[in-house]
Amino acid sequence: MSSNRDKVLDTAQRLLRERGYHGTGIQEILAESKVSRSNLYYHFRSKRELAEAVVARWREGLKQLFEETVAGETSYRRQVERFVQVFIDIQQEDTFAVCPFGRMAMELGDSEPALRRLVNQVFDEFRDALTDRIARGVEAGEFRPDTDPRRLANALLVAIEGGIVLSRAQGHAEAMVSTCRLILDCA
Repeated sequence: MSSNRDKVLDTAQRLLRERGYHGTGIQEILAESKVSRSNLYYHFRSKRELAEAVVARWREGLKQLFEETVAGETSYRRQVERFVQVFIDIQQEDTFAVCPFGRMAMELGDSEPALRRLVNQVFDEFRDALTDRIARGVEAGEFRPDTDPRRLANALLVAIEGGIVLSRAQGHAEAMVSTCRLILDCA
């Protein structure tokens, strides 16, 4: 059986992904999780603290996805390609899928600086993981020798996040697919 904390987190995670931070109220989380207000506030002092716990969960999920995706692959280039392909596949399956980090970053602006910094740390970790694999791939001769690992990782991150936005707007993932492939083909 799920603990009340897990019920609140599960509900908040879904609602924040679907409706965003400002579009999700504590009352909705309480109603859907069927947890009392006092119990929610026993575990989380504020909506921001609850959102931080959700971001931490999403962060762990992204780390796990990365490790599972690259596991067993000895080519650094293929590790990068496989991880990028995961996001392409998600968008091709559901053009209305959103990146919860991107959604939250766009929505928060200056309203919750601590939460925005936490979301930015996730993007930094994602970029750093790609940068590391690309740098190792450059050393192994799997990427062009003049490839700047950090710039390539940034380009892929922007292509993925921008591709998600365009997929939603256009109803297909063509721009994301072609941009990610072009970036990788040039590296």
